[in-house]
Amino acid sequence: MIQNSPYQLFAQKQDFKVLCKQDLDAKQVAEFGKRIGEEYRVQLIMDNLPAATRMISELPNGKTVYMYDRGYRLGFMGAKEFPGTIPKTPYLNNHLRFIIKYHKDAKFEGARLVGFEVEAFSVKHTYKGKWGVDASLTSVPLSPDLPPQPIVEAGEYIFTYDVQWEESPIRCDSR
Repeated sequence: MIQNSPYQLFAQKQDFKVLCKQDLDAKQVAEFGKRIGEEYRVQLIMDNLPAATRMISELPNGKTVYMYDRGYRLGFMGAKEFPGTIPKTPYLNNHLRFIIKYHKDAKFEGARLVGFEVEAFSVKHTYKGKWGVDASLTSVPLSPDLPPQPIVEAGEYIFTYDVQWEESPIRCDSR
């Protein structure tokens, strides 16, 4: 079933936006953890384009190729190779970067959407003040040294996003 999402993506770049704060109980947290362990992916569409996660791979001959996987991962399991994580602990991807690609054509006034990419991040957001009154996130701007968001106990979980628009040489009829 297709449903509208609360993300505001159209017409402009969004540097950083708070989507919501959710208070999750132990049952909801356990369900998220289970789904992350089962490698669930979230599916989104925009203008009939499925969201895709871009992956970069290097071939044996040294050539770099881009591959795309549909949707984005709900989260990931901690492991020794992921700094700042605890092995076998689920981490929630709670920040999304939407990269919307468009093409301009001299024969058409305006632009057409030709790509919809999502980069998912896990960020343990912190804030000062009272939520809904004067709260301000202290985990902004985002940086690689921020710890990821484990999802192991009931509590507050903050979801955020940003939007980037990129012009693309891909024509609308080839999207």
